[in-house]
This record gives sequence, structure tokens and C-alpha cells, in this order.
Amino acid sequence: MASSSQGQLYTLCGFGAELDWRPLRFVEPVPAHRVCSACGVLPCVTAFLSCRHVLCRSCYERCLLNGGRVCPIEGDPFLEDDVEWRELPSQNLLSRKVKCWNEERGCEMVLAAAEINKHFCEECDHHYTSCPKCSMVVLRSDVCGHLRSKCRDNVVSTTFGASEKSDHDDQKAMMMALSASLDVRGDEIKGRLDQVISDNTSQSDRIDEISHCMNSTKETLLQISRGSKTSESEELQAAAGLLSSEAIQESLVGHGEKMHQLALTVSNSNKTLREVEYELKQTFRKELQDAARTICRHFEESVAGICEAKGTAEDFESSTMRKQKELALNTIDVNHYEFYVRDIKSMTDSAHSEGFRDCASEKIYISGYHMSPGVYFRKEEEHVLLYAGLQLHKGVIDEFLQWPFNHSVKLTVKHPSEDKHSSFIAKTGGNLDYDGRPEESSNEGSYFRDGSFRLLDLEREGYITDDKLWIVWELVPEDITEEK
Repeated sequence: MASSSQGQLYTLCGFGAELDWRPLRFVEPVPAHRVCSACGVLPCVTAFLSCRHVLCRSCYERCLLNGGRVCPIEGDPFLEDDVEWRELPSQNLLSRKVKCWNEERGCEMVLAAAEINKHFCEECDHHYTSCPKCSMVVLRSDVCGHLRSKCRDNVVSTTFGASEKSDHDDQKAMMMALSASLDVRGDEIKGRLDQVISDNTSQSDRIDEISHCMNSTKETLLQISRGSKTSESEELQAAAGLLSSEAIQESLVGHGEKMHQLALTVSNSNKTLREVEYELKQTFRKELQDAARTICRHFEESVAGICEAKGTAEDFESSTMRKQKELALNTIDVNHYEFYVRDIKSMTDSAHSEGFRDCASEKIYISGYHMSPGVYFRKEEEHVLLYAGLQLHKGVIDEFLQWPFNHSVKLTVKHPSEDKHSSFIAKTGGNLDYDGRPEESSNEGSYFRDGSFRLLDLEREGYITDDKLWIVWELVPEDITEEK
């Protein structure tokens, strides 16, 4: 089970449309007997079977087989009269602390489960969206600023520390910078092309002006030709011819100068266009070459870093595994573990209200086995009894040990004065689900029914002080007789 700092993820059912079927990460784990052993859902009502498995109502209704009911986990038959239905009060669950659904996006808010939906829908500032231009991930509140910066600012990193994605992000950032640089260059070139277009428009206007002048000259020549035919005086005809010739000559000289200027302007425009084309090609070529060299350099550095990190990780893993095996082998002759069970009153009250409560210690190695020794509180009639408990975990030397786990356990309660103690010896049941070699991380926890203490007797005899109990949990040979 995840530690409280990481939280435990549960899927709720029966607590309202706002929370049902939306996985919630609780800061503190919910007791295992509240979670369905079959589907893993945390329902509002559970069925506690005689085999100690827990089912939600949906899974319970599917346990019917050949007219009887059978546990879907182990296949053990059970009677409906032996089933204990337990309801988890909504207030109990909704008051537990949970983390925001946007936790992985940076939201650190922790609040009661009843308030999480209101916070997520109305108050949380860590909702993401995708930029419509560059498709990069940005905070919804920053998307307008991101667009105004031409997709350069307010980009959210989605790697969350994953080194294997860093190379891709660097390349994407690099390409974004290149794109921004090309945008600037493109704006400059666009400005120059607009200027060239404007100049060409001016030249077109001048050509139209020249064409108008040519048309005017043509009209003048036609008028002169018509006038020469109707002239009655040779003197007047000579004078008119002289004047018209001078006018035509002046007009043609003026038009020639304009045509010369137009040719120079067009030549300059063509030269400018060639310069723009050459500069554009050179700019793109240089930007692309720089980007290619940078990407290649980053690839080489990334590959080298990955290889180095992989080698370091393999060395560290190998060293860690050796140390763990040495530690486990050194515990072959260790057969006991002492610890205190605290908050006795709270655990007793929980056992009275819920039927049982387990208390496991930290993960340790005893006789080479990786385990969490502990105790188990169980309500029987009006009393709460204390049993020896055990949960087996996957260890580093499991292949060298005997399986299934089949040892006797001696549970001793020591008096604070150290002048007396009380103990009993219990044997494991040999159930493979509890005592078989763990294939995954851990087996299910179990308790031994061969012996127990009544908490009321322990309290009356002074074993419980400061709301705690001194426990010695020990593996003993099978031929050891019980001590009291």
C-alpha cells in the first residue's frame, strides 16, 4: 500500500454523482475491509464473508453458483446468514482528506472529499488546454498571453521529472525558438516585398502616364494632318508644320527621358528582388544549419547522458541488491521482533464498531523471510481479543527459503515492570494466499486463531499503560510447548 505522503487511490461507488467512479487519492489509506476484494471499488455498503473477504453489493450478487453462494476469490462456499453487511457512513468517508484531481499538474490542495468537486470545478487554477496554433500544453489562464507572445511564453512542462522525455522537450523548445526567429525574418522580408510592390505600382502609374502622353501626341499629329489638307496658304502651312514639328520633338524627348527613368526603376526593382531572394535563401540556410547542428549536439549529449545514467543506475541497483541480500542472510538466525502497539483505546473502539482492526509493524526480515509481524484485534461477543498477525512480502532470498511459510509464532505481552509476561504459541494455517511465496509485492495479511488474549484481562493486570502494549513477536520451533 502507498505511503501517506503519496496517498492511496480509490474508486468510490454509492457516494453521489460528483464522486462516484472518479478515482480519488486519499492522504491516509482507508481500512482494507472497506474495499471490495474482487473489483477493488470502495462502496458505501460491503458484505463481510466468513472467509474474511469483502465484497461490494454488485460482486456479491454474482456469487450465486449451483443454487448456493461461493466466494469469487477462493471458491469457498458460504451461507447468506453468515454474511455481515456493513455500511460506511458517508460522513466518515467525506471528511477524509483527499488530493486534487489536478495533483499531477501541480495543484497541492488537500481538503475533505466532500469539498473536492467544488474546488476542482470552481477554484482550481491548474486546468490545462492545448494551444490552437502550436498544440503546446499551457494553463487555461495563460493561453491568451501565450498566443500574444507568438507561442514562446507560458508553455507548461508535462515531463514531471521524467528524464526519458527531456530530450524530446529540448528539441521541441529548440524548434519553437527557430520558428519564432523565422517569423521575425519573415516579417522583415514581407516588409521589403511590400515596398517593392509599392514601387512597382508607382512604375505602373508612370507607364500609364506615358501611354496617355503618347495618345495625346497621336491626336496632335492627326489634327496637324487634317489641318494641312484644309490650309489655303502655303505660308500658314509652313508655319504650322514648323510649330508642330518642334512640339512633337519636345514631346518625344520628354517621353524618352521618362522611358529611361522607368527602365532604371525596373532594373533597380529587379535587383532588389534578387537581393531579397538571395538574403532569404541565406537566412533560411543558416538558421536550418544552426538548428541541425544544435539538435545533433543535443542528441549526442543526451545519448551519452542516458548511457552514463543507465550504467550508474545498473551499478547502484546491483550494489543495492547485494546489500539487501547480505542484510537478509544476516537475519537467518534472527527469530524475534519487539514493538509497541499504540493507541490501544482507539483500536479497541474500532474493533467494537467494525468487528476487527489489524496493526502491522514495519517491513523487516526475520529468519530470512520479508514480513510485517503484527497483531489483530477481533470482536467476539462482548469482548475484544488480541491475536498474532502476519503479512508476508516479496524478499530478495525467497528462492532459498522453504515455502509455504509453515512456522509457529509465539506472541508475548511484556509487563511494563518487566517482572512478568504472558504468551501463547500459534501455528500458521498453510493457506497459499497468506503463507505461499509472494509472487507480487505482498500477500494478504492474516492472523492465527490458535491463541489469543482478552484485552480486558490485559488492562486489568496492568499490561496496558500510556495507551500502549509491549509486544514480542517470535518464530519458534514446532516442538516448543505453549508458555503462559
